[in-house]
Amino acid sequence: MKSLDTKRGVFYKTCLISVASIATAALIGTGSAHALEYVLGVPMPKKAVSEGSNRFMIPGTLKDAVKFFKKKFKRASHVFLNAIDHPNAKVVHIRSGDSGTGWEGINIGLYGRKVHVFVIPRGGSLREKVSEPKDAATEAE
Repeated sequence: MKSLDTKRGVFYKTCLISVASIATAALIGTGSAHALEYVLGVPMPKKAVSEGSNRFMIPGTLKDAVKFFKKKFKRASHVFLNAIDHPNAKVVHIRSGDSGTGWEGINIGLYGRKVHVFVIPRGGSLREKVSEPKDAATEAE
């Protein structure tokens, strides 16, 4: 009789552990597959692909990308501007309305049938990087 109890207890414990694992996974989620990536405090869509520093390509349309950011920033005082509206390229610029953010603006552009996002860092860090080669060329003269 004891051997039957032992086998039954192992099966019961195995099922209990499996059910607990499934319930925990359902409550917590699957982890990084559904987690948003943040760049300078800006949330990026789940399927965003990095193209370099602060640059991403997003699958879908420009309208979908703008809708995503409007949903994420619905309580914020950020300003959405149509920067370029040309048949070959369309760009929407989001100006940060909060001086405490790590970003100054976001450019969402459609060109080459792909949607690209560029997060512009706050402060002069980007301007300094762009102006460094010009300063070096001036010093060489």
